[in-house]
Amino acid sequence: MSARNSDSNEDDDVGPGDTLNASESTDSDEIHNADGDEPVEPPGKWSGTGKFGLTASEASEGESLDRKLAAERPDIDRERADRRGMQDS
Repeated sequence: MSARNSDSNEDDDVGPGDTLNASESTDSDEIHNADGDEPVEPPGKWSGTGKFGLTASEASEGESLDRKLAAERPDIDRERADRRGMQDS
């Protein structure tokens, strides 16, 4: 006759495949290690979300020259350049 009782808990049938490995069995909050669990603050402004070409139709269509030129920023600050020009005179 078997030593096992048929009314025993299912936990008795746990084998090596049902156990956690070492990295899964340790909670970083309990061992207080620096494993990257720190929350990350998102940037204040998501710069890429409003750009052209994010959808498949925009990407296949291509961006117009007028739209590309409108998105350009000057390399220098014109007001600052004008002030420097006045100081040189």
